[in-house]
Amino acid sequence: MTPFSLSISRIKLDEGESHHARSVRRLAKGDEVRLSDGAGNLARGVLVDVPRQGLVEVLVEDAWHSEPRTPKITVIQALISGDLINDSIAMMTELGVDCFIPWVAERSQARGQNVTNRWRRVASEATKQSGRAWLPEVSEPKVTVDLEPVLTDLDLVLVGDSAATLNVGQVSFGNAKSLGLVVGPEGGLTPSEVDFFDQLGAVRVSFGPTTLRAVTAGTALVAALQTQVLNT
Repeated sequence: MTPFSLSISRIKLDEGESHHARSVRRLAKGDEVRLSDGAGNLARGVLVDVPRQGLVEVLVEDAWHSEPRTPKITVIQALISGDLINDSIAMMTELGVDCFIPWVAERSQARGQNVTNRWRRVASEATKQSGRAWLPEVSEPKVTVDLEPVLTDLDLVLVGDSAATLNVGQVSFGNAKSLGLVVGPEGGLTPSEVDFFDQLGAVRVSFGPTTLRAVTAGTALVAALQTQVLNT
């Protein structure tokens, strides 16, 4: 993403963004665009130079800074095989997730090779598509024991569990400034993982009588959480 200052009147997009504007979106001189640098700065402007090669230039008409939203949402997403997780990461980014932690769960079939760079790329594209002000963080993959300092630093942690008796809509967030959402792998959590999260004070929640796939559960949990937060 192209970094920029709120005080400048013209922005030259970097090489990747210029290619995307010119060759993917087929934008032309005079088209209006909205820019985000992924660090809270947003701008609206008009394309004033779209060369066949080289950097696209934007005349900035308005620029502003957006503070991070609260509560901050961290998703601990168990690794699964295949590319379907990319769609889930993109949708959760659009819904406002602030941080992703790839989790090598006991039943994870994937082991995390190159996952950080892949998720960062997916999150970056989804940030641009949705017009978000802040680019989500994506950490290196972690095994279960390494999640303890992450979870203890969060105000409230929810664990998706189809066997839980508490529905996600019944959760009270109070004044929590940071929330963690744990999404297990296909096959669900093992008893030792359930015990690990219980001992750290995490709250297990369900979506009702149906069992969601790992690629669906994260998006559903984030959407339900955002609805709850907006209504409190």
